[in-house]
Amino acid sequence: MRLHSKQIQWAIVALLVMGVGVRLAAVRGDLWLDEIWSIELAKEAGGPLGVFTALHHDNNHYLNTLWLQLLGDHRPSWVYRVAPLLASLLWLVWVGLAVARRNRSEAVLVLLLLSPSYLFVLQGTEARGYALLLLFLVLSWSCLDLEIRGRSGPWGPLFGVFSILGLLAHLSFSVFLLGGAAWVVFGSTRSSGRSHGMLRVLVRLFGLPAVIVLLLYWVDGRHIRVGGAPLMNAAEAVGQATALALGLPATGFFLALAPVVLGATAVVELERRRKKGDSEWILFAVSIFIAPALALALALALARPPFVAARYFLIPVFLTLLLLAGLLCRWWKEGETGKRVTVALVLVVIVGGNVVQLGRFLTALRGEYAQAVERLAVEAANRPISVGSDHDHRNRTVLEFYTRREHPELAVEYIEVGDWEARQPEWLFLHSFAEGLYGHPVLKTPAGSYALVETYRHYGLSGWDWFLYRKE
Repeated sequence: MRLHSKQIQWAIVALLVMGVGVRLAAVRGDLWLDEIWSIELAKEAGGPLGVFTALHHDNNHYLNTLWLQLLGDHRPSWVYRVAPLLASLLWLVWVGLAVARRNRSEAVLVLLLLSPSYLFVLQGTEARGYALLLLFLVLSWSCLDLEIRGRSGPWGPLFGVFSILGLLAHLSFSVFLLGGAAWVVFGSTRSSGRSHGMLRVLVRLFGLPAVIVLLLYWVDGRHIRVGGAPLMNAAEAVGQATALALGLPATGFFLALAPVVLGATAVVELERRRKKGDSEWILFAVSIFIAPALALALALALARPPFVAARYFLIPVFLTLLLLAGLLCRWWKEGETGKRVTVALVLVVIVGGNVVQLGRFLTALRGEYAQAVERLAVEAANRPISVGSDHDHRNRTVLEFYTRREHPELAVEYIEVGDWEARQPEWLFLHSFAEGLYGHPVLKTPAGSYALVETYRHYGLSGWDWFLYRKE
C-alpha cells in the first residue's frame, strides 16, 4: 500500500492534533508531590537569585522554579502547568514539521511514536523542567545544523542562547551539548575542510554554554541534595524509560528487553548513516550512548545519596525513537513483505501499548489528593483532627498543601510515624507507588486498629495511591 502525498499530509495533521489533544487533557488533575515541592522551593528561594544560590535541591529546575515563583501560591493546578504545556506542544509540532521537511513518510512514523507516547505526555505536562528541556533541545539542534551547513543568519549565537536555556531547564541537556560538540569535532569540521579552525569554532559555539555549566556547578551543583524519591539503580531507570517508550510494561523481563531492542535499533541505523556519509550519526551516538554514561557516572559519584530516574533519560530515548522511525520508514519503503509485516507489528505494539497506558493515565492522572482532603474536611465537621501517615515528608507535604489551599479552616494536627503509639492519630494515610495495590480493610498498628475508609487512585510514574484509614 502506497499513500499519496495528500494522505500523508493529512496523517501528519491528524497526528499533531491528537498529540495536542492528549497533552491538553493531561494538564488536568491534582498536582503531585514533585510539583508541590517545586512550588514550595520557589517560595523558599526568596527571589530570582535565590533560585540559583539558595535552594541546592535536585527538584529545583531553574526555569520552572522561576516560572512558579512568578505565579505565586493559590493558583489552580493547571495554571502552574501552562508553561510546560506550551513548551510540550511547540516541541511536538516543531519535531513533526522538521522531519516532514526532509521526509513526510518518516514524519508520520515519528509522530506515531511521539504523539501518543505516555512517557512524553506525562513528563511534558508537569509543572517541572522536562518539557522546556525538550523544546530547547530541538531549537538548539536546528540552529546548530544551520550553522554547520553554513546558512546565513545568527544561528551560532542562537544556538548558544537556546543551549543555555536548555541547561537552565534541566542539566541533563548537557548530554546533547557533548553530542553536538563531538559532531563539530569529528564530523562537520573535517567534512567542510575547516579542521584547522576547530578550536575556534568550538569556543565560539560551546564556550558560553560550557561556562554556564561550570558556573551552575559552582554555585549550586556541588551543594545539591537529593529528594526523597524511591531509590532506583541505573539499569532499572534505563529499562523503565525504554520500556515506556516502546509501550511495554515497565516491569520484570521488559526492563531488560527494552534497552536491548532500542539499543540494537540505534546501532543498526547509526551504522547505516555512517556508511551513507551522514556525519550527524556522531551527534546521535554520543548523545545516546557515551554522554549519558559519562553523566551517569559523574552523578552517581557526586550525588549523596546516589539517585537516578527514568525521566533523566528523555533525551537519549527521544533521539533513539527518531532513529527507530527512520529505520521503520526505510523498511516499509523497501517493499519486502516480511519487513512491512515487521513494521506493522512494531507499530501495533508501540502505539497500542502507549494508547492503553495513556488512556489509564488520563483516567486516573497523578492522584486524587484534593478529594482525600475534602473527605477529611467533611468528616471533621469543623472540629480539630489528628492525622498520621507512613511517610512523614511525602504525605505531610501533599496533605498540608491541599489543606492550606482548599480548606484553610480545617485544623489538622500531623502526628509523625514515631509518635503513633503514644498519640494515636484519628486518621492515617498510607501511600503506594505500586500499580493496582489495594489497602487491607483493617490495619493493625501499635496505635490500634484502623478501618479503610477510601482509596484514592493514580496511574504511572508520577504520584501514588492514597489509602485513608480511620481509627476503629
